[in-house]
Amino acid sequence: MIAKDRSPGNKPAVEVHREVVLSPQVILNCDKKDNGCHGGDQLEAYRYIKKNGVPEESCQRYAATGHDTGNTCTDMDVCENCLPSKGCFPQKTYDKYYVLEYGTTLGEQQMMAEIYARGPIACSVAVTDGFLKYSGGIFDDKTNATETDHAISIVGWGEEDGVPFWVLRNSWGSFWGEDGWMRLIRGVNNVGVEGECAFGVPKDDGWPTPVSIKEDGPVKEDEKKEENATEEDNSVESKLGGCRQKLFFAGGERVISPLPHETMDVKDLPKAWDWRDVNGKNYVTWDKNQHIPQYCGSCWAQGTTSALSDRISILRNGKLNLVRGDLRLLCLGRCWPSKESFTPGVCEPIKKFNKYYVSEYGSVSGADRMKAEIYKRGPIGCGVHATEKFEAYSGGIYSEHVMFPLINHEISVAGWGYDEETDTEYWIGRNSWGTYWGENGWFRIQMHHNNLGIEQDCDWGVPLPDGSKPDDFVITVDYEGNEAGHATARNFLTVSGGTN
Repeated sequence: MIAKDRSPGNKPAVEVHREVVLSPQVILNCDKKDNGCHGGDQLEAYRYIKKNGVPEESCQRYAATGHDTGNTCTDMDVCENCLPSKGCFPQKTYDKYYVLEYGTTLGEQQMMAEIYARGPIACSVAVTDGFLKYSGGIFDDKTNATETDHAISIVGWGEEDGVPFWVLRNSWGSFWGEDGWMRLIRGVNNVGVEGECAFGVPKDDGWPTPVSIKEDGPVKEDEKKEENATEEDNSVESKLGGCRQKLFFAGGERVISPLPHETMDVKDLPKAWDWRDVNGKNYVTWDKNQHIPQYCGSCWAQGTTSALSDRISILRNGKLNLVRGDLRLLCLGRCWPSKESFTPGVCEPIKKFNKYYVSEYGSVSGADRMKAEIYKRGPIGCGVHATEKFEAYSGGIYSEHVMFPLINHEISVAGWGYDEETDTEYWIGRNSWGTYWGENGWFRIQMHHNNLGIEQDCDWGVPLPDGSKPDDFVITVDYEGNEAGHATARNFLTVSGGTN
């Protein structure tokens, strides 16, 4: 769901629009009244969420396992974090979302009224061979199947050439249907879609409930050190940094069009700009966590794909959320479409899927040039010196003096702002350490100085939103002795499904 969130901390709350992605894995782990990976019921899932709440997916990633396959429901199975020095452990503080009420809705008119008034609903469908192989258009199954065995969500409706349809989201990846979606004929109970639907009403108008885990026993010494990081500790060897080296474009940058700062007067830029809230519309994609299910020093890939995904969303006017294809809803009765088309427990390569490329890429530094690039073409990736104090950030406008910043971490920057009370300009950045870090996974950091070198080493890419590939783009990079630089350059070329 798209929700307004309030930043934590002592300062007045900062409200922004952002995408909240709830964790289905927690339901699979903990909802014992359903059968995990062997099926369940929407109402039972809502009942569990009303009683227990559910965190965002940056707490617990989907793993295609459940209590029926041996999973437990401990604190760590609900929200976890991982560090290279201590492995994985329960996250102490995070947010949960609850439902206030839930129920069923049946029939075309009731379904439309519920969707219009309160948002998407979960519905059951019968998976036929045609449904399984759907690739686009308005689907009209002719088998008269109404015995449901799968759950989807319906977010709206429409009409094309006199044919009414539902707008349906499936959970089989973006390579299925119309980028993971389907248009299904409406009003005739096709595949049983109008016979069994459920709704849930978010509690507290969608605001989360803070959760704090009480520890058993004394706090370990390494945890005390982590919690009591001082302002003077500027060590580059932080627990979470070290995944980003200084920017190096193997083979050089590829710049084929005028740069934004060359075509616009930076004096004309607005005082504040935030791609999360442009005239009330959110253009950024979902927030990730590189630390789970195990710690991985992948910030260089996270920051790049975060900025590039947002740019594709901007070019598509925020209509599609890209670079995501994991499951979102429980299936009913079984977790595979049909025994004939899929072997349970066996992974198979997908032959047809979308890749996304960039037409050009390069570096940018300095506040004015960064602003122009962000305003004109979208978020950028930036290197920072991640210190232990930065790791402990929980909200507000961050500032820390580091005499000689050493870049060891990559984030994305999606805008800037101005605090009138303190007369401070600041950057709006997104991290990849989960939504329980900072301001729901984001941070604000002082502009111009005392900002961990955020303005020294930034990068950008211009995506081709239709998935096309530049005709004249040929990789001519020598692997030997330059693996890190080569990987960085190739990361800009392709953002889904690997590289050619």
